[in-house]
Amino acid sequence: MIPTPSRSWPIILPAALLIAILPITHTVALRMVLLAVTLGLAVHAWLREPTPPLPARKTLLLWAAIAVASLAWSVDREYSRGEVANEIGYAMAAYFGFFVLARSEGDVRRIMLALIAGIVLTSTFGIASLLLHDD
Repeated sequence: MIPTPSRSWPIILPAALLIAILPITHTVALRMVLLAVTLGLAVHAWLREPTPPLPARKTLLLWAAIAVASLAWSVDREYSRGEVANEIGYAMAAYFGFFVLARSEGDVRRIMLALIAGIVLTSTFGIASLLLHDD
């Protein structure tokens, strides 16, 4: 296999920041902005560069079809429709974005380091809160 060069850090940064803040509560607006930027960069790269086909397409389509079909027996269809749209839409946007943008092992490592940093930050806040507010 021919090694793929890593992307420049600014291209990966929105995706890395998105991964870093996922474990942090009350960051929904920032998550949506970073997801939109990540998706935009991924679409731009996908249109300009040769990209392999998206893996697991059939499985993902089956997953989406089952989720949509589950609306038939849903108790609260409006709520469930919103949940299905949110969960499938956001998950697929992130899946596509990370698939296209993480071209090399180095890119994946940088994104995983951002995830670890987010987990460490969240854990630090949790431990500090426990120590400061011990009742």
